[in-house]
Amino acid sequence: MERPNIPIPHEPSSPYPIYDQSSIILGYGRGAGELGIPTANIPIKSEISHLPTGIYLGYAKLSPIPGEPASTKSRATKYGHREDITFNHGNKLRAEDLEILPVVMSLGWNPFFHNEEKAAEIHIIHKFKDTFYGAEVKFVILGFIRPELDYVSKEALIKDINKDIEIAKGVLATEPYAKFKKELEDFVPYDPTLAQSDDNQCLIPQNQTTSDVCQYIREQCNVSYFKWSEFYYCSSTKYPSWLLLSILSLLILLALTLILISLSILVSNYLFRNLNEFTFTLGLNNQILSFILVPLTNSFPDLINYYVALQSGSSDLVIGQLVGSILIMFTIIIGLISIFSRQFKVEQPNLLTIDLIWVLLVLGSFSIILSDGQITLVESIVMVTIYVVYIIFLTLFDKEKLQDFDEELIIHHQNHEHVLEQPYNIEDAMSILTTEDRPLITRSKSHTSSTNSMRLKTPTPPNSRRSSPLRHVISASVEDEESQLVPTEQDYLTVDYSCRRERSAEDSVTSQTSKHFSITNIFEFIFNSIDFVLLFIIPIHHCCDEEDVWHIKSHLIHTSYFKYWYMIQVPLLLNWEFFQIDLAYVIPGILFIEIPLVILCLKYVNETVRSIVVTSIGIGISLLTVTYCSIFILELLKNLGLIWKISDYLLGLLVFSISNSINDLITNLTLATRINPILGINSCLGTPLLIILLGIGINGIYVVTKTKQSITFTLSHNAIISTVWF
Repeated sequence: MERPNIPIPHEPSSPYPIYDQSSIILGYGRGAGELGIPTANIPIKSEISHLPTGIYLGYAKLSPIPGEPASTKSRATKYGHREDITFNHGNKLRAEDLEILPVVMSLGWNPFFHNEEKAAEIHIIHKFKDTFYGAEVKFVILGFIRPELDYVSKEALIKDINKDIEIAKGVLATEPYAKFKKELEDFVPYDPTLAQSDDNQCLIPQNQTTSDVCQYIREQCNVSYFKWSEFYYCSSTKYPSWLLLSILSLLILLALTLILISLSILVSNYLFRNLNEFTFTLGLNNQILSFILVPLTNSFPDLINYYVALQSGSSDLVIGQLVGSILIMFTIIIGLISIFSRQFKVEQPNLLTIDLIWVLLVLGSFSIILSDGQITLVESIVMVTIYVVYIIFLTLFDKEKLQDFDEELIIHHQNHEHVLEQPYNIEDAMSILTTEDRPLITRSKSHTSSTNSMRLKTPTPPNSRRSSPLRHVISASVEDEESQLVPTEQDYLTVDYSCRRERSAEDSVTSQTSKHFSITNIFEFIFNSIDFVLLFIIPIHHCCDEEDVWHIKSHLIHTSYFKYWYMIQVPLLLNWEFFQIDLAYVIPGILFIEIPLVILCLKYVNETVRSIVVTSIGIGISLLTVTYCSIFILELLKNLGLIWKISDYLLGLLVFSISNSINDLITNLTLATRINPILGINSCLGTPLLIILLGIGINGIYVVTKTKQSITFTLSHNAIISTVWF
């Protein structure tokens, strides 16, 4: 077979670098004995098992194993016959043998020798005095030289191996590759007990036909995980590939968008509401809700998405999505706000300047962190610390001005006025768009303030990623007769969120007259459908009837029989996730033990205990649901990347960021055009603070602490160019 001429990039690109560590094991003994090119066999572990067969280049470092005997004999087949092999565990290696050295690795079946097992062999480009069976070797794979070939003679094989060695020496001598010697020195392998599964990794061999790729996916990849890719490559012979590619890509993008919108509704209507009920029942200070719980719930989908991706080793995907989202936020969304809002006056320019300074500080710091291609534990701690400092700054610096552009939500909870800021999602934006003609709100111009600002009660961060729901409102009182002559303005900033309020006849008439067909009605129907489905998954203690445009949600919550659904559904869900007990035992246990026990307890526990139990379960189920949605998002993205054959970074930059920004685009643009442009801009400015400082900072601390190594990503040209746009 003719040797293909495959160009090697001038610097490593995804999926490289790939790090691994293992012990030198017994091989066939052909390298030194028959070919004159000694090789060291290593076990094929998860880090390299998904790679296509062929020849690779990189670096390796040998290490002796202290405490092991200097000479241990093992009987094995070598040079075609049985003999004793000495395991010295690297204890006879010299100082120069322990340096980081260039290597060529062969991964495959060695068709010339007709191997029956797949093998991984590394040839360290160095002259050794002795063998080193049993020694530890850590190595990094930086590139692909060529696929595995068959040969007509041993001489042709040796000639090709020597050519591979020369190519590797030349490439590894260049600066973009040579710098990984230092990276390998600092590399600490994963703890085997913490190692992640490689089920979400699948690298298609280069220069393969569609049928070959189909066979490779079925044999080398997790077909259940890459079912979309398997369907595409294994069906493209029946359909035009471009048509199938377009259809599958569209379906995946629609699924991504729907899941991300569902997460926004879930966080706002279920996770936050249960958190609010829980903190209120426990009597926690409202400052905790405003400064901690609200920002965390606002960014919670991103936190979980980043956690799932980083845990699976897809750091390039996270960095790409983060950079893409910020670029979209600062270009498209703010640009559209400026276009559709036309002329508007910034009433507090100093406040906006302060926000912008914080954003520039965070973006500058993050660019420096990304510059070395890794995120360390110290850098993650610094990001979280900056966010804490930012929150402290908001509580101490010029509170009166900070209050002017905040939002609040007055919730009448069991006859107590409770002030908080609630996440504002795409469902709320659609509600504003579909009810903009309803005369529900008026605002009188104040004579005491030239800024016409509403004085709010709770100092909360003005840069929350999403603001409060704005569909439940009350009319501001008219201050005097003169103010009645002034045209009223809509003010959505102060809202009355009253549970179980009866709809008035006027509201009903207004609702009927506004029921005209429009695209916003369609979207609102979709969002209400999602909300309705989530009700059957996540328990909530109280339901607000006025939010329930269909009246089905509130009717179910107030139906005494609906609680039995949760008594059955919640144990089944928890068993499926944590215990996996046979349903033959679980279902009778639920029907004859759990339900009677719960009914009995309900007779003796007060409302406070019920609230704590229900909201705790609701919070737990919400977190579990968000986690599974994030896992499915990663699966969809991985399949889309495999179908299009693009790197994780470009996948995050071009696909994940766009899908994830649809919610921000609609909500922030609605805030700006229907309420106040400065609210939309403030929300855009707050996004980087949350997704960088919390999304990367918190997950960085957890992942680095768990794996004992820094988060690494490929610092490619795409990453550098897109980061410069910061």
